[in-house]
Amino acid sequence: MRFVLLLLILSVVPLSAQKGNELFSYKTDSLIYSDENTGKMLIKFRYQYPFFSINPFGINARAINNLIFDSFDLDMQYKFESMIEAYKRTRKIDPSYSELWSIEEYILVTFLNSRMMGIDRLYLSFLKGVMPVIVISSLNIENNTARVLQFDDFFAQGSKDSIIAIAERCFLKKYFDGKAPASYKSNGFMFDHDKFILPDIISTDGKSFIFRYQPEEYTPAEYGIVEIRVPLSDLEPYINRTNDLILTD
Repeated sequence: MRFVLLLLILSVVPLSAQKGNELFSYKTDSLIYSDENTGKMLIKFRYQYPFFSINPFGINARAINNLIFDSFDLDMQYKFESMIEAYKRTRKIDPSYSELWSIEEYILVTFLNSRMMGIDRLYLSFLKGVMPVIVISSLNIENNTARVLQFDDFFAQGSKDSIIAIAERCFLKKYFDGKAPASYKSNGFMFDHDKFILPDIISTDGKSFIFRYQPEEYTPAEYGIVEIRVPLSDLEPYINRTNDLILTD
């Protein structure tokens, strides 16, 4: 399962975004906690997040760096110390326990044009005897103001029902061979009132809008991360023309 999830990371994020560019670079590190007596590695925490440089391209680098740090709680040393304390509590209950706890946190720039950027976070936790933890989140940010963009910034007023219908067609094609089930609930999808709904997490790669559901929030655990990619061309009639954020070169 871990291998599949790591492949998902690489498939979701463009290679150019993974490497960074002249506007930003990635800070990457691994923190290790080992048994004091045996030297065996007990915790491995690997993380990666972007840092924007001061530049003349209309990106409010300082404000965006602060927003990313605060939104995703990037005090990595504090996080790591909290993990160590949690592991020590587990070992007090069972002193023989010595399984490796692997945690990975990726904050990645998925889209960047002259007006906006998309930031995705993927948090993975693997520990023997415990269900893997998968957490996803996303921010769409206006470059010059560091303002977090919302649904209405992208789409025209009154267009939500049309977007839901388009997204549902893509959802059914991907997960149900294009045929609507008699009930979503009977298939493990816990949509309110058994009607398809859009997730809170919306991101973009510049070619599509990507709608992702938190694992086990509305979708069955065995599906992992459920996402729908809707081509921009399908949604173009409903784009908010006062902004045209996604269409800006």
